[in-house]
Amino acid sequence: MFGALDMFGWFRKRTVGGAAGNTPVVPSGGCATEGSHTARAMDGPSSAAATAPGPKPLALAGRRVTVFGLGASGRAAARLLLREGARVTITDDASGDAALSAARELPEGVQFILGQPARALENAELIVLSPGVPRSHPAVQAALDAGVELIGEIELASRFLTAPLIGITGTNGKSTVTSLVGHILSGWKPHVFTGGNLGDPLAAAALSDTPWDFLVVELSSFQLESIRTLSPRIAVLLNLAPDHLDRYASVADYYRAKFHIFDYMKGGFALLNHADAGTELVTGHYLKGASPVLFNVQTGAGKPLLDGVRVADGVITVRSGGRDVPVCPVTDLKILGTHNVENAQAAAAACLLAGCPVPVIARGLSSFTALAHRMEVVPSDDGVTWINDSKATNPASVIKALDGQKGPVILLLGGRDKGSDLFSLREHVFLHTRQVILFGEAAEKFRIVLQGYPNLEIAESLREAVKLARASAAPGDTVLMSPACASFDEFRNYVHRGDSFRAWVREGS
Repeated sequence: MFGALDMFGWFRKRTVGGAAGNTPVVPSGGCATEGSHTARAMDGPSSAAATAPGPKPLALAGRRVTVFGLGASGRAAARLLLREGARVTITDDASGDAALSAARELPEGVQFILGQPARALENAELIVLSPGVPRSHPAVQAALDAGVELIGEIELASRFLTAPLIGITGTNGKSTVTSLVGHILSGWKPHVFTGGNLGDPLAAAALSDTPWDFLVVELSSFQLESIRTLSPRIAVLLNLAPDHLDRYASVADYYRAKFHIFDYMKGGFALLNHADAGTELVTGHYLKGASPVLFNVQTGAGKPLLDGVRVADGVITVRSGGRDVPVCPVTDLKILGTHNVENAQAAAAACLLAGCPVPVIARGLSSFTALAHRMEVVPSDDGVTWINDSKATNPASVIKALDGQKGPVILLLGGRDKGSDLFSLREHVFLHTRQVILFGEAAEKFRIVLQGYPNLEIAESLREAVKLARASAAPGDTVLMSPACASFDEFRNYVHRGDSFRAWVREGS
């Protein structure tokens, strides 16, 4: 069912920049017409369909299982566990009215213990840990020391799903690529689940009676910490940059959490960014059974033209065995920024590996619009382009946003620092902006980082930053709210921050 590059008859192998170890696999052959594209498993041992294992059974009937975390994934996990006959308790550090209301919405049969997670875990035979709860939590550590088994909601749900799973991780772009792949495949197959770290939790797919054709799943590092058997048919690693250093002891620990996506793959494909420094490390040390495939293939003087997906003469193109097949002109994309051209390449490559016809991919790429809070243009009538990039919570994502701008930029930076290397922004800010307005807890840190910048202002809040930007902006300018920080100093989350920014922009229009 899960044919790799269905429009091509066979695969050839190429090296990743001469790296030893696994070699990237890409299709070779010619492109068929849309009507001839049918999903079929590829012959031979390279087939993702032929080698991917089914879900490992998980016996739950009668077991005492505690879910730690009352968020959407925790509540969905509790419902799935109850369906499977487990004796379910759910707990959370919170014990206020909001937590109590969420717990009371759970079906009869789910017990809840709020504000006392250690007591809730005392008699557990299995813990299902929500991604927002670190394994270093004292109650979790005590349970692990006592030998209690621990998995995450993603791992739990995957045990009850058999459809091909496309797992997408990376520091930046996960939600966009996940949504874009889901959008494209939904134009080909009727039953495509898109969720995970965005939208519905994977347990919701397991609870559904829908005969899923594909599971397109965003996977955060927090979720990947607690997988034990998850084996995607296609695992996508978009990029790596330091992030979440408020949770991880080092950048290396954060990267290793991302690499868990490959741990249990016995076949299938690892889709990797040719331009990312981590790709050689992955192919040399972390792939145990998956065949690597490249996107964002780099070309230029002295570089061999590798197989994979790249931009050639302004067109997203797949190359194999010396032949190029055009997929979609970059000018047809409705999503802004050079980073979104990379995201589009990754999505195209994933859908090609899933067997999706090229014309369907082209239609999906050209019809997809930006997700909220990710380089989202906020309509206004003042001649200024206002961009809501609230999801940009680390410097690497801001750098990508800035590098894609062509006109004068007023940049809004601030929020709560996550231990990121803010200094990495300095060169890009100097090169690509005409004014910077700082806000939030991190404003003073940014002021130090940007010493010598000629047009720097500090606002008391994001709302004031919007007012200052409006007073300074002229028609033709771009005001980019790409904060490089978490939102929790002033807002509930990045969505609340982005919604507020959008409302304040519209107030002045």
